[in-house]
Amino acid sequence: MLVRLRCAGHPNIRASHDSTLELASAEDITTRATCVVGVRAQIVEGTPFQIAGPVTVTLDAGGARQSFAATANPLLDSGADGLVVRRSSARLDDTLATEAQIAASDLDRVIAETMRDPCSVLSVTVRRAPARHDGRPLIVVGAIGDLLGSVAGGSTRLAAELAAADAVVPETHRARKALRDVLGRFPALPGGDELARKLASCEGGRASLVAGERVLVVGADDLVGRTVPDLLDGVDQPCCEAFGMPTAVAAGAVLGGASPLAVLPPLRGRSDVERAASLVVAGVRIVTTCSSRRGQQILDELGDRADRAVVVVDPGARTEAISRHERDGLAHLWAASRGDQLVLAVAGRQLAGPPAVPVSIIDALIDRGVAPSVVAGALAEQPGWSRNRAYGAVGPRGSPARSQLVISPSLCLTSRSLGTASARALSAPAPRIAMVPSGSAASSA
Repeated sequence: MLVRLRCAGHPNIRASHDSTLELASAEDITTRATCVVGVRAQIVEGTPFQIAGPVTVTLDAGGARQSFAATANPLLDSGADGLVVRRSSARLDDTLATEAQIAASDLDRVIAETMRDPCSVLSVTVRRAPARHDGRPLIVVGAIGDLLGSVAGGSTRLAAELAAADAVVPETHRARKALRDVLGRFPALPGGDELARKLASCEGGRASLVAGERVLVVGADDLVGRTVPDLLDGVDQPCCEAFGMPTAVAAGAVLGGASPLAVLPPLRGRSDVERAASLVVAGVRIVTTCSSRRGQQILDELGDRADRAVVVVDPGARTEAISRHERDGLAHLWAASRGDQLVLAVAGRQLAGPPAVPVSIIDALIDRGVAPSVVAGALAEQPGWSRNRAYGAVGPRGSPARSQLVISPSLCLTSRSLGTASARALSAPAPRIAMVPSGSAASSA
């Protein structure tokens, strides 16, 4: 058992809301509180503030018992006024669990009638479930540097994710070492024996995903390498979450692919959409943002010219935005930020020959303070590139030799190839990385 709670009855309990169910901390409610099924909620055992992953919630009252599946919310605020269970995926500060199978209107009527008596007691038990109730596998990606900072600051997210994971896949040897260092510095986290049991290779992580389990991938600095797309390869309709990294980086990681990656400013006007579409047609992967109101229209335009697309919806966005932009076979990537913005990651068409990298990417990197030698070094690491060719492409004093900027399809100009310091320069202001500034000529692709 993870947590046990207790609530009292109230004559105004109606339990008729069709999308949420609430355990209210208040002593008194009105008949308008149709989602409330109990008042004066108290924690009897455990804590609901450090739980992640699939759970089973059981309600007991009046001799009746009802259980349902849901997904625990690791972002639950300890100062929340009441605990809410939602049918939707919206993770708000007061949300105990999401993607629940029932709402207040589905509550057993014996329990509902019983809870109208102020002397009645509702017992709520939350237990860990072996898998999501819809059978879909889930992959959670996080950066160890940010996780370490969050743990030092009192966040329980890493502890929750380690406990919920069926397999933990460090992306690199350095990530594995950093994870062990974190566990050594914070003994309250799951111990070494439990971690050793869960540590897995990429092959082991994929086997867990195929089995419908939950996999945590941890990177030393970022997660834009091949681990995440390799894990997702061949996995049917996975769910994805990300934390501790810029949304754009996480979106690019889950999108995968070997073509160049360009992170664009928000798509606000027609010219922005046309510029993004021209990059997609040229075989470039793009990550960008737009308002949820225009998301479907933009996705349709970009999607018609692309091999596949990933739609990312902020946890604070409307539930309708999530379902409206869902496409069969595409991963959902959640990022721990708020707002009514969609993050779109789109993979360009596969070209017969090597795609051309927009010169504006190189220009933008150098303009943002990335040393030309660092850019050339990233080029030199790509298949088919020598150091002479890379430095010749960048040119003297950082002026790209534009005629030579046709590179291997595997080039990915990301924080991994550019180094952590350069990635931080690119990622400000969070959560987007403006690798291609507004006004850049799309024709350069």
